[in-house]
Amino acid sequence: PHHYSSIDLAKELTMTARVFDGAKAKEYGLISHVSETPYEDAVALAKEITTRSPDSVAATKLLFNATWDAPEARALELETEIQTKLLLPPLKNTMASASQGLGLPKAVQLNFKDRQPEWRGTLEGTPFEK
Repeated sequence: PHHYSSIDLAKELTMTARVFDGAKAKEYGLISHVSETPYEDAVALAKEITTRSPDSVAATKLLFNATWDAPEARALELETEIQTKLLLPPLKNTMASASQGLGLPKAVQLNFKDRQPEWRGTLEGTPFEK
């Protein structure tokens, strides 16, 4: 089970019915961000995520959800399964993406220098199929 706070904090907040602001909620670890412009910041985050492979984003979400509290061996097993399915089939897209920031040798980067990744993968037949 996921625990968003310690049991002591949960009891304290429940028993006191204390009202607190966003900064305090962040301090307590109940939220990830505090913002004066939450909508704009959320849109910016969403735009950043959309520059990534949709399959990779879906797989990452699955991996975190499935393994957050899982035994280490199961987490590594699932991560290996997902990484294999993501990295092997569309090698062209993997190489293009990697050449844009993951430090591939110059010889490889030259072939992909001006190419943007084309995310054409599918979730069908993967452990993160919709």
